[in-house]
Amino acid sequence: MSDTLETKTDRNHEDDEISLLDLCAVMVRYRKLIVIGTLVVTVLAGLWLFVVPKVFPDLSNEKAEITYTINTVAFPLRISEKLPDKKITPLYLASDQMGRLSFLVKEFKKYTVFYDDSMSEFDFNSSVQQIVSRKDFEVKKFEIGTSFDVKMNIELAKLDEATEMIQTIVSDIDATIQEYYMPVLETMRKNAETSIERSRGYASSSDMSAVQESQDLYVEVNTFLSGFSSFLTLDANPFVIPASKGRVKKLVIVFIAALFAFICAAFCRNAVENIKKDPEASKLISDAWKAGK
Repeated sequence: MSDTLETKTDRNHEDDEISLLDLCAVMVRYRKLIVIGTLVVTVLAGLWLFVVPKVFPDLSNEKAEITYTINTVAFPLRISEKLPDKKITPLYLASDQMGRLSFLVKEFKKYTVFYDDSMSEFDFNSSVQQIVSRKDFEVKKFEIGTSFDVKMNIELAKLDEATEMIQTIVSDIDATIQEYYMPVLETMRKNAETSIERSRGYASSSDMSAVQESQDLYVEVNTFLSGFSSFLTLDANPFVIPASKGRVKKLVIVFIAALFAFICAAFCRNAVENIKKDPEASKLISDAWKAGK
């Protein structure tokens, strides 16, 4: 009984050795196909990843992470205390508007950074939603300060157009914020001026603090409006991080994928040749092919 088990074990071990030797023999036999094919694909991928972006920038789809910093105006304390809603600030309005899909769809259509003329309106609306969900366009606010960042993952070749797009977006949002705040500030100044006029000549000592408060508010609003240019300003130079480091990783992936692909091709070619040499196998394949028609 033990002899029988040992014999079966020896045969299985011998079959495993034969199978392993067969695999090695196939790879050795078709070594030129595997080595040359893998090298050709890897060299072509290397040219595409490292040479084409430098020689033909327009043909390159090299990605980059672009960060734009947008600064907002902070109101002086006396003005902010008199605003209808203290939670609504230029920072809040700007970042909120920048995150609205309907606004982004309208702004993105002005440029080709994300928009493609061949896309239908419905498809583009869906693509903008995907752009935001993938964080290819992301608004990042900070816990302190009066600025926020806008990050975009785009093709590096579109950097100038992306900068122009952000400038347009900032300008459009600034116009909206001015429409919201300017009437409020003008009303605040007129009310302070009216309060000062009414108090002249008959203001009692108990009203002097209120009069002084109106005068301070009037001066502060005038000072703010006289030096005002815009609620939003865009930093001159964006922060650019090219995705060049990922090219080496991509090249390694291409090399491994090509190696496995050509090894599979070698085994397929070996199988075909073995079938051609075996009449029974050739007839079996031929019959199966005819039966499948």
